[in-house]
Amino acid sequence: MLQLGPLGQKTSSALLAIALLGTGCTTPPAACSCNPETALLEPGIAPPPVVARQDKEFSSAILRAEHWAPASRLEMKQALVLINDFREQNGLMPVMPDGQLANIAKAHARDLAQQDRVSHTGSDGASLAARLARGGYDPIVATENISAGQRNFGEAFVAWQGSALHRSKLLAKEVSQIGIAYIYDPTTEYKTFWTMIMAEPF
Repeated sequence: MLQLGPLGQKTSSALLAIALLGTGCTTPPAACSCNPETALLEPGIAPPPVVARQDKEFSSAILRAEHWAPASRLEMKQALVLINDFREQNGLMPVMPDGQLANIAKAHARDLAQQDRVSHTGSDGASLAARLARGGYDPIVATENISAGQRNFGEAFVAWQGSALHRSKLLAKEVSQIGIAYIYDPTTEYKTFWTMIMAEPF
């Protein structure tokens, strides 16, 4: 049975993280479709510095925002370096890219861009569990982080690190696969939409 955890919101960024075992929202109220009766106001949390491994210098370099314009595409290799270095620093195994999860993440990021909103629920009302089932992925456990408005994945990643809930999703212990997607639409309010799904299949 899907259990929803406490919801928190920050007005400084458009972020949210959801999991089959818990849901959290840290997006501006105007952009959030979460149930206001279960929302919990959370003070802003400053993102901690990223400690990159010395043998992978470019993993810290890609976090320097001044080197980036809004991303024209997702740099999957760089995204995996950031995520897996962070997991390794915390004693966890790396996650490997999965095509099905990437397609499911892409469909949701595209849906968010088309609706110009940030939500863990699809425009058709589909939850993460429903979207995974529709995409043919049968998980033991799954977790999702969503972000909008960041110029590149590095900025989204640092923002996720600065939220206790989103950080916990990056450090999920039971997962081995990942799908990441990015949509850029300059005609929307947020411009960029990022979706990351981690899961463990049956």
